[in-house]
Amino acid sequence: SQKVALLPNALDPYMAEDINRVEGQDRQAGFARASKNILTVARLSRLDRYKGHDMIIRALPDVMAVAPDLCYHIVGDGDWQQDLRHLVEACEVINHVIFHGWVDEARLQHCYRECDLFVMPSTGEGFGLVYLEAMFHGKAILASNKDAGQEVVQHGVTGLTVDPEDHQAVVSSLIELLTKDDLRVTMGLNGKAVVESNYTFAHFQQRFMSILQESLK
Repeated sequence: SQKVALLPNALDPYMAEDINRVEGQDRQAGFARASKNILTVARLSRLDRYKGHDMIIRALPDVMAVAPDLCYHIVGDGDWQQDLRHLVEACEVINHVIFHGWVDEARLQHCYRECDLFVMPSTGEGFGLVYLEAMFHGKAILASNKDAGQEVVQHGVTGLTVDPEDHQAVVSSLIELLTKDDLRVTMGLNGKAVVESNYTFAHFQQRFMSILQESLK
């Protein structure tokens, strides 16, 4: 164990350039249609069903009983998309879910910026880089307490972590984050501060150099 060092992932060093390219572009992208917009960014592969898109879709009817003007934005593509579209129809939330498919980096940053809340109650993340990307944009997070996502998302500080298989817990957490604006904004600001103080590429470089120097002693 003394020969092992932890080197956390970091944001793309060119992320700021992608964000700058968003300025001046169309700001709508479907986000203006609802007063609250939630976002998931992940592959839509049947092999990656652990990401939790289906858990969010199933929660929408109950959440919308309290927060009816809600839209769920899904960025990503894959062979699971058609199954999820069928689930959207079965849950009768077809007018409240938008599948954006694959998007380029500039468009991706636009989606992060325009959403109110980032949600990905995954059960199989090894880290969860998308959490950092959303936190960089000052967004509160709904993540899982069943995988490494909770190493990135601090429960009650930068977001909420829940058991994705506990339907009521997912519903309650979504309602709390969507209806308590001050809490959501505070968590988003906390998340941005955490990223800026721990997960920039400069921090990654510093940690990496420190590990190399230590190994040469």
